[in-house]
Amino acid sequence: MTFDEDVIIGRSIKKSDKIIEKLQGKELVFGYVLVCLNEKRTGLELYPSFVFFQKRMKDLDIHVVGIFKNNKDAFEFLRVLSEKAVSKFGDCDLIKALKLYGEDDK
Repeated sequence: MTFDEDVIIGRSIKKSDKIIEKLQGKELVFGYVLVCLNEKRTGLELYPSFVFFQKRMKDLDIHVVGIFKNNKDAFEFLRVLSEKAVSKFGDCDLIKALKLYGEDDK
């Protein structure tokens, strides 16, 4: 598992550095939703944080781009990201829109 250099952290999360440290150390972490690039790096997938403790997940090349406290926050992130993608690029390229997240529309 790798983390994006500019990993997006949900506003309701405190001590994100400790969460990332635990995930990198393969510790069991409950209660978070991770937004990750899919294996082909063409889209985004959501995973509950506890699944990374499973043996089958350790073999996957997972790249985390966002960490959120719950599904509601993660889906809101995807909604906002989708809107930004469509307004800036005319399509729903979420990967390209990641760098725009957090920017105010001008």
